[in-house]
Amino acid sequence: MAQRFLDGLIEATRSSSSSMVGHFIQHIQLAGPFWTDTTLLVLLKHVPRLTCLAIGCKTGITDTSIQHLGRHCPHLTGLSLDRVPVTQLAMDAIGQQCRHLRQLSLASCHALGSHTFAALVHCPLQDVTLRSPSPWMMTHVGIKDVMQGIHGVTHLALPGSHTAFIEQLLLLLSSSSPATTNNHHHHQQLLLPHLESLTISHYQGKPMTPGDPAALIPFLQTHGSGRLKELGLCFGVFSDSTVDALVAALLLESQQKLGILVLRWDGTRSVSVHAIRRLIQQCPRLRYMSLAMCSIKAFEFPEASPKCMTNTTFGYPDIGDVYHVDHLDEEAITKIRLNF
Repeated sequence: MAQRFLDGLIEATRSSSSSMVGHFIQHIQLAGPFWTDTTLLVLLKHVPRLTCLAIGCKTGITDTSIQHLGRHCPHLTGLSLDRVPVTQLAMDAIGQQCRHLRQLSLASCHALGSHTFAALVHCPLQDVTLRSPSPWMMTHVGIKDVMQGIHGVTHLALPGSHTAFIEQLLLLLSSSSPATTNNHHHHQQLLLPHLESLTISHYQGKPMTPGDPAALIPFLQTHGSGRLKELGLCFGVFSDSTVDALVAALLLESQQKLGILVLRWDGTRSVSVHAIRRLIQQCPRLRYMSLAMCSIKAFEFPEASPKCMTNTTFGYPDIGDVYHVDHLDEEAITKIRLNF
């Protein structure tokens, strides 16, 4: 299939009636052994207006072709690399040539060094995902590099990253410094002033205190009063006391309530329904809560309509229908507040 696509694109480019076909291609996702440095370079020559490129695992793509990405596709705004053995050489080239890059996803790119984001300082990054960063990126130097590189992001996701990496990054980001003092009030300079969405998965907290997200609390204390509107804490180890601590951390000095609009709690089974109800009551701006795979049965939230439920035994007629809560929408949340 990939061979037919590439051959068809080359043939169309040669045809006078359809020579501009490649100019209409803006998004491409590549995976599988067909894609090598050679085939990627051939492809890039025919898609000059490419804006988003995603390269999956099991390809033969390396620095050899990635370092020419910006030269062929100067309008690139999104790049996703999943288990691609790129090094600093490729990052340096991307930073120099892809000056419109806003979205970057790096998953298990373990050959990257501790100066990855320093090379991207001129890229207007807004959306960054780091999954299983390289060992070099998890050093103190590497974490500071990440911290400086994501200063302007609005969306940050750390799925599947090592707990130690998340802890150190959040603690460094929590060290906001007072910038000015007016009328005896300190105004903090946030290290992520534009952050609107934070997603962390499989966060375990400190080993000695399971369920106590020690680094997450100070981070939310500093950034909860900013633009943060969406928080994802998926498949982590939390407790009811964690929920209460999260709410307390996000109360502003002016006693305004939690400003989160969307909360994703997927895959977290150690938090009780009572704690979730308390959280909803403390978050008057909350409009949506995702509870997929939390094993909360439908009867525990009678305020939620059938559209908020999912049949977890679909395909097993002998077991019978068992419905669990998938999410709570604005209608269900409003009813929960009225029934509190």
